[in-house]
Amino acid sequence: VQYLNEAPRLLLRSSTDNKRTEHEGFHATLHKSSRSFRLQKPSAQLSDSALYYCAVETQ
Repeated sequence: VQYLNEAPRLLLRSSTDNKRTEHEGFHATLHKSSRSFRLQKPSAQLSDSALYYCAVETQ
């Protein structure tokens, strides 16, 4: 995540398939079969406005 006038920082990381990871009100699930990482925030606030980057590495 990269908030206005700040450097990018890691929000969530996961290496376990289909396991939900949570941090700061966000949650995400890694789906290795489709090489996707779904990030969600059930109740977003204006202060959550930022750039969100996602990277998936396959081995």
